Amino acid sequence: MMVLLWMMWAQAHRFDPALVELTETSEARWVVSIEPASGPAEVSVAIDCAGTLPADRPTAVSCPWTEVRVEGLRDGRTDAVVRVAPRNGPVQTRVLTESAPTWRVQAARSSGWFGLGMRHVLGGWDHLVFVLALLMTATRPASVVAAVTGFTVGHSASMATAALGGIALPSAPVEAAIAASVVWLGRQIVLGERSARLWAVATGFGLLHGLGFAGALAELSLPAEGAVTALLGFNVGVEAGQLAVLATVGSCLLAAARRWPHTTTVVGWVAGGLGTAWLLRSLTHLGGV
Repeated sequence: MMVLLWMMWAQAHRFDPALVELTETSEARWVVSIEPASGPAEVSVAIDCAGTLPADRPTAVSCPWTEVRVEGLRDGRTDAVVRVAPRNGPVQTRVLTESAPTWRVQAARSSGWFGLGMRHVLGGWDHLVFVLALLMTATRPASVVAAVTGFTVGHSASMATAALGGIALPSAPVEAAIAASVVWLGRQIVLGERSARLWAVATGFGLLHGLGFAGALAELSLPAEGAVTALLGFNVGVEAGQLAVLATVGSCLLAAARRWPHTTTVVGWVAGGLGTAWLLRSLTHLGGV
């Protein structure tokens, strides 16, 4: 029963920062809208010429503001993505955090994408479970390196292609396919089946998982200027988070498997169970499209 409850709690790719948009509708007239995160913090926005703005509705301001501040960011659990869209100029984007909640827009540059990528992957249970299960299918250190490298290359390539090429795929079928990949890998572990070319399998599934990351980036809108730099920062953050999990949780699982061989089978059942729960949830969303 506890496992079932945890399956429902561990939702895949929970990635929902607060979104703040400042859109210029006419000369020096802006509409400020706030879409709060689903996390524990209630955020508000203040600009230097108008003070704190209400968060429950879009607000029009007419003043030469230069600084925006997001208030209410707590303990790194809630970030805010701020998008400034002037009438005659490129859209500029910045990620604000509790430690850096203020942005002076005249020197605006996209920043914080590394941390955003790391927090995204650490909150993406489907991705992490797949990577850990992939680790348990490898039989030699060389195959571990090859599989992780292939997976990294695969999801980096598809994420960059989708994000920079403007390819937009519906999120529901992508999430369902990612969940199905977790189910498949869990089945392989439980049955004791090992692929002769694990790196090729990992690369193929990496291409699929990269589409999930691209969907998250599509919601944030890469900045018009510095899109490649922002994408690179996000991807490096994803890799750093992934490696941190492999180095900690993954190494513990491998050590446990050497001492208690049934650990690998347990990982397979857990991965398969979680993947099935996510697949059913994704199919429900798919049916509602």
